[in-house]
Amino acid sequence: MDNFIIVNGVLKQYLGADEEIIVPDSVIRIDNSVFSGNSTVKRLTIPDSVTEIGCEAFCDCTVLEEVSLPKHITKLEDSLFAGDVSLKRVTIPDGVIEIENFVFTDCKSLERIVIPDSVTEIGLCVFYCCESLNHIVISRKLESIPCCIVDASENVSEYRYISENERYSYNIWPAFDGCDCIKSIVFPGNLTKIDMCTFSRCKSLKTVVLENGVISIGPYAFSDCPELKDIRIPESVSEIGRNAFEECKMLESVEIPDNVSSISICAFKNCSALRNIRLPNDIDCLGAGAFYGCSALEAITLPKKLTALATNMERKKGIGEEVSEFAYTPFGMFQRCSRLISIEIPKNISIIDVCAFADCTSLEEVILYAGLLIIRDYAFAQCTSLKKIMIPETVKAIERNAFEGCTSLMSIIIPESVRNIEEDVFRGCSSELVIYGQSGSCAETYANEYRIRFKSIR
Repeated sequence: MDNFIIVNGVLKQYLGADEEIIVPDSVIRIDNSVFSGNSTVKRLTIPDSVTEIGCEAFCDCTVLEEVSLPKHITKLEDSLFAGDVSLKRVTIPDGVIEIENFVFTDCKSLERIVIPDSVTEIGLCVFYCCESLNHIVISRKLESIPCCIVDASENVSEYRYISENERYSYNIWPAFDGCDCIKSIVFPGNLTKIDMCTFSRCKSLKTVVLENGVISIGPYAFSDCPELKDIRIPESVSEIGRNAFEECKMLESVEIPDNVSSISICAFKNCSALRNIRLPNDIDCLGAGAFYGCSALEAITLPKKLTALATNMERKKGIGEEVSEFAYTPFGMFQRCSRLISIEIPKNISIIDVCAFADCTSLEEVILYAGLLIIRDYAFAQCTSLKKIMIPETVKAIERNAFEGCTSLMSIIIPESVRNIEEDVFRGCSSELVIYGQSGSCAETYANEYRIRFKSIR
């Protein structure tokens, strides 16, 4: 008892250097930072008389391996075990309701954790850099797992959405970032949102099961999980955020539920093993770069109700929710889908956007319908297997470099409705290319100017 300074049931200080510590039964609260920085204690037993433990109480206890927590505590306070690099086992009691910020941050030896169903709220960066964590059970009452954003001065802010441009101005500390050993995750039914970057860079994650009830998969939620092969997206999901599965290079098949009405920018960018993806019939918008670099994708059926075939302009929500600025996103929706053989563009599509099918080197067939108005810059650039294409009579403009480098293109029919053909549309195409169109049309004028063979259609 001589090593414990206790005042009115509050443990204020520990003066000893024992490897195993048993806190006296007379203690009802362990004060802030009491054991912080202790470099000798390996095992710590806390009696059930303790109902409160202050923040940072065991922070930076570098050799602490095991803790027995009392059953009557209701909260794990800020940074309680942060920096305990040797901590392997800790049992969270069933009565705990809240886990505050940074509680297990940098617990590099922690392998397993069970968050009991009593927990309804979890703070920022709770498991940040727990690089040995391979098994986690999440409370069924937990509704969200927040992400921490830190500005350049290292001041922690509350969770908020940041735009792509702002993403590079802030340091983002996701809840499980750096948890390189997690292999599988089963989400509880109460969880409604997977927040920004939550499981980004979980290098060993292979399987994710989302229970019905999840509504939103946030930006970068599973980005750069190179071993992720299997994910079941439940029917309750209505939103898939930008870059949500970017760089998931082992992901082979995805079925998008019918409730999803749009897929954001670069959602599946560089998922190079993705062969099959089912899109719901009612989806009306696909973001730019949604399937950029999906080099194993051979075929995809675009929904008939689709009205926007990618937009390369993203509305910036930023720190506030109502910002009207736009940011350019330089990725075509199917750009570099090098095994895609054919594509049928739905009738409701009015614009094929910048680089939409650029570098689709196996693309042989493109079916376009009346209603299409504009083919934008580089839309089909470097489609080296494309041999012929017929432009619908509703198209008004073909923008610059739209068919650049289409070395197998032999014929294109351009209707009289096209009044604007910009420079270098057919740059690098075969010398055998023939443009078919009406005499006196813009198509004939363009062909003559660029010395491309022209044949009149009567």
